[in-house]
Amino acid sequence: MDQVSRPVSTQLNTLSPKSLFPNLGVGLGLRSAHYPSILNQKVATPWFEVISENYLGVEDLAQGRPLAILEKIRNDHEIVLHGVSMSIGSTDPLDGAYLKKLKNLSDAIKPAWISDHLCWTGVEGENLHDLLPFPFTEEVLFHLVDRITQVQDRLGRRMLFENLFCSFGNDGMGVSIRTQ
Repeated sequence: MDQVSRPVSTQLNTLSPKSLFPNLGVGLGLRSAHYPSILNQKVATPWFEVISENYLGVEDLAQGRPLAILEKIRNDHEIVLHGVSMSIGSTDPLDGAYLKKLKNLSDAIKPAWISDHLCWTGVEGENLHDLLPFPFTEEVLFHLVDRITQVQDRLGRRMLFENLFCSFGNDGMGVSIRTQ
């Protein structure tokens, strides 16, 4: 079986980190207030980060003004998708509809990478609109590894997870975290 047809979770040992996530230099968060300047002037910014959820409500990816503008910007700049509500650390089942929309957006935009926060954002289907912490235990670690594997396999690509959130000390939490 070749690398492309294998699930993403089995490709880890065959790809280097540089091939997974290219170094694009310094980018900016794309906001609608920036659209005119970016579309009407040559902007030196090599890439823009967009909030994935801002583009997931478009049922038909061929329609919608924000998506059309994003596609124009993509002609001259790399795009990075950044999510804020995957809730990868939640004990709720993964949201299949959300992941399907994210995959469709990713297939259409072809971002340099996709990222989200390493936290949970809700429970029992309720989004609490906050980045919530989890304990540093082996049980949570295995839970996260399993969920990240499922997400990456559904999307057909690797993801970045950032900003491990902790609102308390790590003493006695079960798993040590290196901060180097």
